Amino acid sequence: MASPKRPGKRRRNRGNRGDPRRSRPPTRADRDPRPAPASPPDTRDRQRPDANRRRAILAGLLLAALAVVPYLPAVPGEFLWDDAAFTEAAAVRKPSGLADLWFSPTALENEGHYWPLVYTTFWLEHRLWGFEPVPFHLTNLLLHLLNTLLLWRLLRRLAIPGAWVAAAVFAVHPVHVESVAWVIERKDVLSALFYLTAASAWLRFRETGKKERYALSLGLFTAGLLSKSIVVTLPAALLIAEWRQRGRLLASDLRRLAPFALVAVGITLADLSFYAAREPLAFGYSFLERALLAARALWLYALKLVWPSPLPVIYP
Repeated sequence: MASPKRPGKRRRNRGNRGDPRRSRPPTRADRDPRPAPASPPDTRDRQRPDANRRRAILAGLLLAALAVVPYLPAVPGEFLWDDAAFTEAAAVRKPSGLADLWFSPTALENEGHYWPLVYTTFWLEHRLWGFEPVPFHLTNLLLHLLNTLLLWRLLRRLAIPGAWVAAAVFAVHPVHVESVAWVIERKDVLSALFYLTAASAWLRFRETGKKERYALSLGLFTAGLLSKSIVVTLPAALLIAEWRQRGRLLASDLRRLAPFALVAVGITLADLSFYAAREPLAFGYSFLERALLAARALWLYALKLVWPSPLPVIYP
């Protein structure tokens, strides 16, 4: 008769085959309870942000050079043509003239618009260095530099393809020569600064929902309107940005931008009323003639953007 099988021994043998440590002599790793040292961290994750940051800094420096170098010949220049609108203005010359710039705009005999913020910068600079033209030119150049970098940053935040190229074209485009080299045209570069910063603050408000950002955007927008009336187009631009992001507009978008529209209408109507009182002949056109002039201006701007030649000081 066959002897009975011993299941316990079979289970022990099966266990030996399943554990490789039972079939080999014990090693130092088996006797040492300490865990094995961790593998070194992958440094590529840390290097990638650093490389991106270096590329962004290099791109920003190149943009700065593009914005500054072409305009350096204008820095040692003198005041031009109707720069006398502020160099000869008593409200800019006298220390107490700041109040006149804001509350008695007729004190500026050669200015038909209500753009007090522009003349406030002239008043401040006159307090600092008199009517030495070089600092005035440098201020215009600095504003152009800031606008170039702000435009690049804004286009990147909007995920616009070719953001750097667009900012580079903005930096060197010949149509900006008048705005940068001509001191009285500070209204262009100053209003652009407020336009771009207001748009950036609005995007930050949309990301965070903070009311402080909304108030900042509205305040910068108001400052832009007090520099040049073209800033009135910002609410429409913000609506286009909202539509591009979601593919549609919401009623909440219109409600949030309603205060911008009210401020724009109020300041623009006040400026037009002031201008009509100072320059009545400029409004001697019918509605159809004004519409045709506006359409012609749009085509002219588009043409000069593509082919900026010739560039006369005054277009007939």
